Amino acid sequence: MKRYLDHVEVSHINNATSLVAEYQGNVNQEILARSFELLGERFPILESRILQNESGYYFDVSHSGAREFSAETGDEDVMLQAACLPWDSSRSVCRLSLVSNDSAGFVVFRTDHSISDGAKKLAMFRKLWDIYTSLIDRGSIDDDTSSLFAVSPYEMLRRRHCEHKVSPSITGVPPKVAKIFDANVFRVVLDTDETRAVVSTARENSTSVHALVCGSILVAHRSGIESAVPLNMICHSAVDLRTHFRPPVGATEVTNMVGSHKGVVSVEPGDEPVEIGSEIKASLDAVASDLVVTDATATPAGVHAQVDMGVPVVGVSNSGVVPPFSQPQNGLRITGFRPGVGNRIPLRFPNYLVGTYAGRLSLECLYATRYFSDQEIRNLVLESATTLRRITS
Repeated sequence: MKRYLDHVEVSHINNATSLVAEYQGNVNQEILARSFELLGERFPILESRILQNESGYYFDVSHSGAREFSAETGDEDVMLQAACLPWDSSRSVCRLSLVSNDSAGFVVFRTDHSISDGAKKLAMFRKLWDIYTSLIDRGSIDDDTSSLFAVSPYEMLRRRHCEHKVSPSITGVPPKVAKIFDANVFRVVLDTDETRAVVSTARENSTSVHALVCGSILVAHRSGIESAVPLNMICHSAVDLRTHFRPPVGATEVTNMVGSHKGVVSVEPGDEPVEIGSEIKASLDAVASDLVVTDATATPAGVHAQVDMGVPVVGVSNSGVVPPFSQPQNGLRITGFRPGVGNRIPLRFPNYLVGTYAGRLSLECLYATRYFSDQEIRNLVLESATTLRRITS
């Protein structure tokens, strides 16, 4: 089987972050590997690799077993190594790693962004865990032999008669693979009390958790700039557009369906994160229905030019509240969730991946090492976390 990639998919080639689930209990390696096989049968794109000919890039499924599985003993450092191994989409577009240590460990689900955005990756991992739970509890799975090879964003928009929902900047030009930058990732995790406080503060101010996170990050970055005058700053919010259609597009029907909102706000020293975040939310709400599907080269192209002119920019992608995963009868539980662990990003500006699981809000903070020193990253992440916590106290 062969399917050519569209502009959006091509732009994401070799951009691969890992969804990481932390668990308590014991995972059966053989059954997890079998679950991964069954997942590949339901989503054949996981079995593909990306090749190129004179007509463009295409998914090739003729090479059976392209997806990769590994298992090893280790701690969080070993998990991070597994999540950031060298990546080549011409070899595989999906990898599952089990890192176990006594009665705990991590399951690392890594996919090429060309085959799945965050919403689809999460849906596929949830299906993987459902399959594993069924095999552990019953020794079999539901009689569901359906197979779905996800369509491209362009094809989905054509089927929905929404061809106008493609960013004008990527129409009529050859598809292009986005440049990837080496990055460092730091994690911030709020405890359950702090997370409840963030939610309460958002409600009290008629805004959202996403807005508070955006406002806190911008104010934190502004505090490190020595200037007393108002400064325009940009916050790019990634938006899953599937629910913008009627009926909504299924999470696994399409490889990518993400739009980007450019929130421009003027920030002065001492500004309140709640106010800045509320401005971003109001701007996003006003244009949400008009957002279009973008690729990994369209948004950064213009923004990087602004970065060169000294305009501070951040990106924020929020998975929202992630519901609990299925729990086998043997007591195995997924206790932690990280939406995006990696060491390479297609952005020069900082990118924050946000999500709430088991009552705890977490932020994966990725900074390109070419443009930020290790100490700068640590300072900015710490200040962002401190600012977020401060507005709820």
